[in-house]
Parts: sequence; structure tokens; C-alpha cells
Amino acid sequence: MNLSKRDNRGLYAVLLGLPFSLLLSYFIFKPTSLIDLFYEIADFGINTPLFWGIIYPLIYLVILFSTGRTINWSENSSFFQKVSKFSFSATLKVIAILFLLFLGNKIINGISTTVIPLISVFLFSLIMLLFIIFASAIINFIIGFLTVKLLQKK
Repeated sequence: MNLSKRDNRGLYAVLLGLPFSLLLSYFIFKPTSLIDLFYEIADFGINTPLFWGIIYPLIYLVILFSTGRTINWSENSSFFQKVSKFSFSATLKVIAILFLLFLGNKIINGISTTVIPLISVFLFSLIMLLFIIFASAIINFIIGFLTVKLLQKK
């Protein structure tokens, strides 16, 4: 199987992101309170663990693959600029996906009609969303750093 150099960049990003995705899936299916954080973002009823434990990590790997393919070696940029571009691009895509899931969940499942629960639920959901985005940004930076470092040695 002959992969182009462009596909190799995405493949390295996926291989480096796979342990993080598997760890997320493990913690979703293990009886912990982590799934409660994801319920606050989007609750899909009985299939919520299936979505957050299998489908979301796969979406995350697709994001890493597509972002990894965008690393451009022909431009004259430094190592840190390439890492920053990778992590910023991947984090923006994760933010977009999570925000769309959050809004879709609130539209589909509805929002409470009383003022106090509405504000507290919305605020708590946004705090959980920001926590997951922050953790994702750190993980994306690590994956970007390792991807660029591995590809730089080739």
C-alpha cells in the first residue's frame, strides 16, 4: 500500500491521537462521573454512552486526520508555528462540533421554562463545555507537537 506524504501526516496524527480516544472511551464506559459531564453537553437518551464512547472518539480521530493532512512542509515556518497551526485548527474543529452538539441538544430536548433552573443548567453546561475544550486544546497541542516532531525527522 503506497500512501502519499500528505496521507502520512494525517496517519501520524491519528496514531498519536488513538490512545487519547481509547482512554476517553474507557472512562465513558467505566462507571465514573465523567459521563455526567458529557450528559450536560448533549444527552441522547439511552444511546448517550454509545455516542460519547464510540462515535465522538471516531469523530475526533477524523478531525485529527484532516488537520494532520494540512501540515505544510513547503512553507518556511518554524517548528512551533506548525505545531500551533495544527493544535489551533484541531481545537477549532472540536469547538465547532461540541458547540453544535450542545445547541442541537438544547433545541431537540428543549430548555427548562423556569428562570433559575434554565440559567443554572445552561451555565453548568457551558462550564463543562469549556472544560472539555480546554482539555482538548492541551491534548491537541501534545498530538501536534509529536506529529510535527515525527514528520520532521523523516
